[in-house]
Formats: sequence, C-alpha cells, structure tokens
Amino acid sequence: MADRDRTGKDTNPDPITGAPGSHPVGTGVGAAGGGAAGAAIGSMAGPVGTAVGAVVGAVAGGLAGKGAAEAIDPTAEDAYWRENYKTRSYAKGTEYSTFAPAYRYGWESRQRYAGKNFDEVETNLRTDWERQRGPSGLSWDKAKMAVRDSWDRVTGRTAAGSTAQSGQTRDIKAGQTAAIPVVEEEINIGKREVERGGVRVRTEVQERPVQEQINLREEHVRVERRPVDRPASEADIRRAQQAGTIEVREKAEQAVVQKDARVVEEVRIGKEATERTETVRDTVRRTDVEVEDNTKTNVDNLHQQQQQQHRPSAGA
Repeated sequence: MADRDRTGKDTNPDPITGAPGSHPVGTGVGAAGGGAAGAAIGSMAGPVGTAVGAVVGAVAGGLAGKGAAEAIDPTAEDAYWRENYKTRSYAKGTEYSTFAPAYRYGWESRQRYAGKNFDEVETNLRTDWERQRGPSGLSWDKAKMAVRDSWDRVTGRTAAGSTAQSGQTRDIKAGQTAAIPVVEEEINIGKREVERGGVRVRTEVQERPVQEQINLREEHVRVERRPVDRPASEADIRRAQQAGTIEVREKAEQAVVQKDARVVEEVRIGKEATERTETVRDTVRRTDVEVEDNTKTNVDNLHQQQQQQHRPSAGA
C-alpha cells in the first residue's frame, strides 16, 4: 500500500485516465470549463440532463485541458530550475527550496492565464501569491523575478511547440516555398557601476598633557647687622650726617611657554582601479529544425494501396 501511494505521488497520475505524468492545472481548468458548458447544454433536458451534461462535459473538458497542458512537464520544469536557479542574480546565496514555490507558481499560472502576457495579469498574480505561497517566506517583490522566469520559459517552450506543429501540417504546392525561421538568442554581457562602500576620513583635535623641567634663577636681598668698634673717619662722619635711602631690588626668572606647530605626518587618500575576470553563466535558446525524409514511406504506402485494390476478393 505504501509503495502504491508513493508511486502515485511521484508519477503524478492522471485524475481521469490514471495514466502517469498528468498536468493537474490543465486538467482541472479544462474539467471546470467543460463541466459548466455541459451542464448548460444538459439543462435543456431538465434536471437529469443538467447532471449528466455536467459529468460528460467535465470529463471531456478535463481531457482537453490535459492535452493543452502536455507541453508543460512539472517534473522537468522543477529539475530545470533546480539545476539552473543559481545562475539568476536574485537567487545567489540561497537554497533552491526558497524559490521553488515561486517557480512552480510561475508555470502553473502560465497555464491558468493562457493567452495573456505576464504584465496583463501581474496584479492577479500578486494577489493570488499572497494566498497560495504557503510556507514560502518570500514577498511578491522578491518572488516576482522567479515567477516571471518560470512563466517566460514555459511561454517560450509553448510557442516553439506550436510553431513546430503548424509546420508539420502545412501543405505546400508546387512552385511555392515555406520559410521556417531559426531563432537563436545571443547573450550580451554589459557592465554598470554600483556602490560598494568606501572610506570616510574624519579629523578632530585632541589635547594631551606634557611636562618638562627648567632651571630658574632667583635673587634674594640679605640684610645683616654686625657690631663694629673702630674710630670714625671723616668719610664715616659725612655719610652719617647725610640723609638718604638705599633701595635694592630682587629679580627672578619665570617660565615662559611658547608653542610652535609642526607637520609630523600626512594622510593621503587616493583610489586605484583593478580588474578581475568574472564568469557569467546563463542560458540561451535556439530553434532546432529536424528534417525527416518520408518519401520512401509514402511510396511504400502507395504500393500497398495499389496491391489491395488489384487483389481479388475471397468470394470472386
């Protein structure tokens, strides 16, 4: 029982036929549309006709939707993005599980809005993403690029398949020619400047204490009285008779601070450019044209038809 459940999950069985590899989005959309149409037609026969018409219409619509979705293989799409998501700039440094819901939402939405371009339905996609993103933590602004990548990839594959199919059924008369355009994408790698940071140099004035020792000279007046016992001379008598004042001044040295500014260092700021080689990886698409010569097959079929026409019947 466990094996059967696991096989059913991995092979994605068709909900109508049980065949593996179904596309539930296309089948569901077709079934819903077919059921509504069948119910409307069956209503002409009364309530029973409504019910029968709905069932028949749902089955037919589901098969039609499944056929329209066969161009999209969810397993192949998931494998492709698991292998190539790292080449996208928005996904660098992340795990595939981060963007896997966005890629799945892209190819499923392309089926839901078949015939419309991404810009036409972006508003609806944004609204639906907020409801259907499940455990994904990506906002729409971060998931949008992955959704669009998946949408565009499916759009390109569907357009290529439609072109190939229409080319197979074209009837070319003698003297006419048909041209099949071979489209090949070219990758153009450009450069743009981005800000990566820089250096900010700021200056400020700081003070620090300094000290030095210096020798200073000071003068001091000393007054002494000494006893003297000698005869007075005429000079002594004249000096004693004259009134006067003797003044002696003291002098001292003081420290004087003078500052001189000197340039002791320079900080130079400049830029230099270096070059590095970076490998840019991406994918490009090209239309492949396969030429199959079926002349021999047509001739063999013609011979068989002629033999059957000339072969006598059993009752003749």
